[in-house]
Amino acid sequence: MPDKHVARRRDIKARLERAEKTLDETRNSAGGHSRAIRLHLEREIDARNKDLALLDVRPEDSGNTPASSNIDP
Repeated sequence: MPDKHVARRRDIKARLERAEKTLDETRNSAGGHSRAIRLHLEREIDARNKDLALLDVRPEDSGNTPASSNIDP
């Protein structure tokens, strides 16, 4: 299982880096690109960052206890 976790993390990071590079090149191009393309790339970057954050969450924190159990009465 840890090997799958590491492989998944590498895949997400690679996709994130490609999207960031493409967005940077798009912003710096002389002709520029449509706003829709830039928005798509920004959303992909945001999604990959969220994926990485979810991978960082420990499995025991992923819903085994209800959120209300942490609240004092």
